Amino acid sequence: MIGKVVNHYKIVSRLGKGGMGEVYAAEDTKLGRKVALKVLPAEMASNPERRARFEREAKAVASLNHPNIVTIHSVEEAEGIHFLTMELVDGQSLSALIPPHGLPLTELLDRGIALADAVSAAHKLGITHRDLKPDNIMIGADGRLKVLDFGLAKLQESATDAGGTLLPTRSVTAEGKILGTVSYMSPEQAEGKTVDARSDVFSMGIILYQMATGRRPFQGDTAISTLSAILKETPQPIHDLNHALPRHLGRVVGHCLAKDPDRRYQSSLELRRELEGLREESESGEMTLPDGLTAPAKAASGSKWIGLGLAAVAIIVVALVATRFLPGTETSAPPIPSAAANMQMTQLTTSGEGAEGAISPDGTYVAFLERADEGHSLWVSHVTTGSKVQIVDPSPDFFMWDPTFSPQSDYIFYCGIERGAGLAKLYRVPVLGGNVRKIADGVVQRISFSPNGERFVFNREEPGTSSLVVSNLDGSNPNVIATRTFPSDFDDPSWSPDGTTIAVAASTLAGGPQANIVLVPADGGGAERHLFAEPWSAVGEVAWYSDGSGLVFDGNQRLEFFVGQLWEVSYPRGEARRITNDLNLYAGVTVDAAGKNLATTVAELSSDIWIVEPDGSSDPMQLTRTGSAVEGFGLNWTPDGGIVFGATGGGKLDLEIMDADGGNRKKITADAGLNGLPSVTPDGEWLVFLSTRAETINLWRSDLEGEEAVQLTFGELDDEPSLSPDGRWVLFVGGDGRNVMKVSIEGGEPVRLNDKHSQEPFVSPDGKLVAARTWDDEAKRWGIDILPFGGGEPIQRMDLPDGEYQWAPDGKSLTVSTDRAGTDNLFAHSLDGSAPRQLTDFKDPFIGSFAWSPDGKRVAMARGKFESDVVLLRNFR
Repeated sequence: MIGKVVNHYKIVSRLGKGGMGEVYAAEDTKLGRKVALKVLPAEMASNPERRARFEREAKAVASLNHPNIVTIHSVEEAEGIHFLTMELVDGQSLSALIPPHGLPLTELLDRGIALADAVSAAHKLGITHRDLKPDNIMIGADGRLKVLDFGLAKLQESATDAGGTLLPTRSVTAEGKILGTVSYMSPEQAEGKTVDARSDVFSMGIILYQMATGRRPFQGDTAISTLSAILKETPQPIHDLNHALPRHLGRVVGHCLAKDPDRRYQSSLELRRELEGLREESESGEMTLPDGLTAPAKAASGSKWIGLGLAAVAIIVVALVATRFLPGTETSAPPIPSAAANMQMTQLTTSGEGAEGAISPDGTYVAFLERADEGHSLWVSHVTTGSKVQIVDPSPDFFMWDPTFSPQSDYIFYCGIERGAGLAKLYRVPVLGGNVRKIADGVVQRISFSPNGERFVFNREEPGTSSLVVSNLDGSNPNVIATRTFPSDFDDPSWSPDGTTIAVAASTLAGGPQANIVLVPADGGGAERHLFAEPWSAVGEVAWYSDGSGLVFDGNQRLEFFVGQLWEVSYPRGEARRITNDLNLYAGVTVDAAGKNLATTVAELSSDIWIVEPDGSSDPMQLTRTGSAVEGFGLNWTPDGGIVFGATGGGKLDLEIMDADGGNRKKITADAGLNGLPSVTPDGEWLVFLSTRAETINLWRSDLEGEEAVQLTFGELDDEPSLSPDGRWVLFVGGDGRNVMKVSIEGGEPVRLNDKHSQEPFVSPDGKLVAARTWDDEAKRWGIDILPFGGGEPIQRMDLPDGEYQWAPDGKSLTVSTDRAGTDNLFAHSLDGSAPRQLTDFKDPFIGSFAWSPDGKRVAMARGKFESDVVLLRNFR
């Protein structure tokens, strides 16, 4: 064909070949311009279906007039050759421009927005591309993106062209025949099903993933194995492959790649808006990027909740209660139907610092918290306009959570606590700001109002006890209507619209994760009822529909690590239906009175292991780079300088070991329940850890290879093991009173050391003292008791900040990870009461577990991020 003249077009060169024909560069001798000719091969021109599809492409593209879509000039036939002429783009394909490790964020967003803009224009005319891929996207010499090849476009029956005449509507290819490029197909396309605009959204997700990482999310050695990956596999998170990109981009791409079309963005316009929001944050400098990187304009302030306590626990309680060393048994419930097809999800915050979303009953506002270096602040967003106003200023020594609107949507109630205080309090503020008023003490979770708005119910928690309390609107006349004791407790309650019933999640850790929605008579009389016939692994917050037909809640039917979904359950039948179906952790749920809008929080927790020298003699060294997993779910040193740690992956929790430089990493436990919180004897002979391999939470002992495993304790919920310096005794928290206990490394009957509700016992380096965080029933607060190793009354009590702690190597102080101005650092708190001394100077992540090395010179620690944003779901029923 090169050199041939067809009509008045002189073919100059061959540009490429696809399933629908060959493309040539040509010269229009009449108009003196360069064009592209797409020629239908002769053997295809005789095929009516091929020819019809070719003509359909011409009419489809001709109906589009967009700067990011190739322009078609004419459809012609000469000498038996069927071809169309179109704009010749002088440039390169996107596939040729994506580097091995992905594009920079700014370029990625620019390309993604232009692509979404072009596809959105086509979708408005009812045109689905069905073959979006980097080879069909050109970047011109001027930098402009152009989408090519609508040869596989499918037109909806309602589509019209610019002049109002109907475009072709009959699908030339019958359902069941696969068209498109395998690596970029949607699941429904791969199965030969009918596709719509959401199929293009999936393909755009693949392209965004490739632009971000340099690789496709679904790969296989053959076309069949690639199709299988598209249908069954979950791609590796973007952040695992490119740490320089914000996590929210990974969530956007993940939303595009949902297997179920109902779970994706419902249009490319929605996707475009998300990408535009990311670009605006990047350009303004408000975006916080991972691993200390910042957006170009300025560094954003990174922050987090208080370690993993207080408000953080309120957000991720579903994940932690259901996953901390609990057996992964599944219920026998039937398959759960999916959510409504027209559900829309809108992200109200994009900083990774938003949380605790709550919608007003009238659907006008969403209240939420923002985290920053200066503390937590309370905000209100107008649902329709998106405008936001801060109504409670932040303070570094005051923490807030669980905002709730009054029935008239005129006030917001929220929980709060001063740093170092014992019990949380309930506060009230006008919806658009004003005087803050304290309402009640001991309120630790979201409240719920009676239908007449004159009373409210809340969950009052103290160590070992969880009670549902009904009080007047001003907090007076509290009346306990139900109580649970350890190991069972209540979560956030919700008052039924008819006023007769309180629905509340009730969980127990005994015998595995068991949770149910319990129906409690609001007057405190009568029997409680379970809404589910079979218990679930976890149930979090619940909220009634205003018509009393059912409830929405967050939870898991079966065990999943750091994943919580949104559900709907009918009342009184107790039939559950999914609202969301992805890998996110949704925490908390409120719904407006009309039952059309739902506010929730999407959260993500990750941590990696670092080595730090507190004397500052060298820079901190990162040993693991998982991006999305939790590494360091408890950690300890071996005598020869190795590190044993708990790590999540594939929905499991196992112990692993590695060298102090991160090398020679290998698993110690596998396929033996969940295993974590390791301690190693000083001689390196034994490893002590928690495990669920006996169906309850117990202490076990094995060698460092995981062999010779022996069960040391036999209570249902033994927890938090640590070793004496001589390796002969294992301290832990156990018994009905959650007291400090010790058991011989050889096993035997445990010995009780105190009679207070306790956490985190550690033996001093000389083996003479035990430090344990204990609850003071009179003062209603936690503190550190220093006990004799043999047990008895404490010889000293220290009021230390919340956070992980251990004895310092010298035995004269405790090392505590403390939150100050939104950042965790290590501080030395001397037993003599002198001022604490700062040991590290980190700027953003939180510190989880940590352990001093045997020589007392280094600290191994889990450092990570907790990110969350508030989202609004519409039309989810």
